[in-house]
Amino acid sequence: MINVNALRERHNVRLDEPLEIWRRFRSSGRLANASEMPDELADMARSVHHLFGWTDDDARRAKPTGHTGTAASAGGPAGLYMLAEKAGQSAVDFGEASRLARELAVGDDDIMFLLVFAAKSKFGDGQTSGAMMQLAAMIMQDDATAGKLYRTLAALGSDRSYQMMVYESADKRLSGGANDALRAEVWNEVALLYLAAGRFDEARNKANAARALAVKSGAGTIASMALGNLAFILMQERKFGEALRAFEQLAKDQEAAADSANLEITRQNIAICRRYLRGS
Repeated sequence: MINVNALRERHNVRLDEPLEIWRRFRSSGRLANASEMPDELADMARSVHHLFGWTDDDARRAKPTGHTGTAASAGGPAGLYMLAEKAGQSAVDFGEASRLARELAVGDDDIMFLLVFAAKSKFGDGQTSGAMMQLAAMIMQDDATAGKLYRTLAALGSDRSYQMMVYESADKRLSGGANDALRAEVWNEVALLYLAAGRFDEARNKANAARALAVKSGAGTIASMALGNLAFILMQERKFGEALRAFEQLAKDQEAAADSANLEITRQNIAICRRYLRGS
């Protein structure tokens, strides 16, 4: 049985130097633009910024790793990385791995480092990267970033029941208002999963809710996506009159946004609805 104290005492020589450099640049508030960093680390820094929106300011606000050791990766980071490796290899139960990961109390910025190290370092691998992302989504203190991680996990999945479960986890993390635009995007995806399952009422309700939340949060692109999803759902139900009205409103929104590529698709759908309504 893995002991949390033993995990805190661990260090990993492959993690020590890059994590020490990462922390040094982060503490100076210049990690996101650290052109003088080693190339691999600079690439990792750009990844957490561009993929997950994690910035120097986010790191500065985050609680640091609760324990320290003589090496940079001691005190929790190396132990967390080992848990991801073992979970990825199915050598430890994932529930037990997540429990231990929470007890380690690794700081959010160190978690983000471990996440991109597993994904982009020459020492990382796909299994560890996937497990690390799952653990990170579960244990990070920052709800908005955790929601982004869950959204990414769902997008990478192919099983609809798994995707629904992951989106539900994202929704819980975002329920406190950490990122309403992202929550609307999650609801959009859930609406499509309901549609794929033939659950039309739930699909319509979720698409409507997604649009309302996106409008409220000023996320115009997501609001248009939700309206397009709603119109498509109505088409699948053969409610062509309602679908036509939704598509016509979508066309107005796309014209206002100068979204010519999607506007052409919407016009084609408008034509389809009108043909069905004419009975031809």
